[in-house]
Amino acid sequence: MRTWAIPWLALALLVFPVVARGAEAKSDSATLCTKTPKAEIRQGPGREFPVKYLAPVHMAFLLMERKGSWLQIRDVDGQLLWVHRSLVRERDRCITINADDVNMRWKPDRYAGVMFKTDRYASFRVVESRGDWLGVRYYELTVWVHRSLVWPD
Repeated sequence: MRTWAIPWLALALLVFPVVARGAEAKSDSATLCTKTPKAEIRQGPGREFPVKYLAPVHMAFLLMERKGSWLQIRDVDGQLLWVHRSLVRERDRCITINADDVNMRWKPDRYAGVMFKTDRYASFRVVESRGDWLGVRYYELTVWVHRSLVWPD
């Protein structure tokens, strides 16, 4: 190998992982939110496929693939499923609770008062973010949850 090629090879090895991580993060950022209270989540891309479950409004999914009017999604449990594009939107930011018995607080602080407790699969629209805390809409209120307790985030 020529000596001038060694620095270029070293530079390429340093730059490539950074580029690859950036591309990976970008593909993970396509989050969808259900916009109806009983969105049919199906086992395949069409009405002929069985409904796996009915998702509540604001349930979060990761977009994996598009097939006509159908979107392949990954849910909080890691399942690959399908939803019709008319049942979801991309412009809202939603989260799904990923733990049991989660405290929803009145401000972004672990010592703040608990407004209520919620369970796994409860879903919310994110309206604000402060450090490791997400402010989510609960009726007309903004309540706070720690990022470590939600998916995807």
